[in-house]
Amino acid sequence: MDHTVLDVGVIIGKATLYDVIEYDIRTQFNRDRNRHYAGEDFYTYGSVIKNAQRFRYPIPYKGQLKFFEVNQSILNHRR
Repeated sequence: MDHTVLDVGVIIGKATLYDVIEYDIRTQFNRDRNRHYAGEDFYTYGSVIKNAQRFRYPIPYKGQLKFFEVNQSILNHRR
């Protein structure tokens, strides 16, 4: 993933987090690279998502790093 071309300051979609895999060693983490979206510096855990949907138009939103709560009304009133 090229982090230099990512959208910032917006919500680009939604997905369901359905599993978190805990890894003992980096080789296990790398073996499952196609199943999670964790960065190299967080190889202890891998977050597995399903039902990912990209919104047609990004929703401006000042968020934060990692997972965070978003009020459902923001998502319901997307453009």
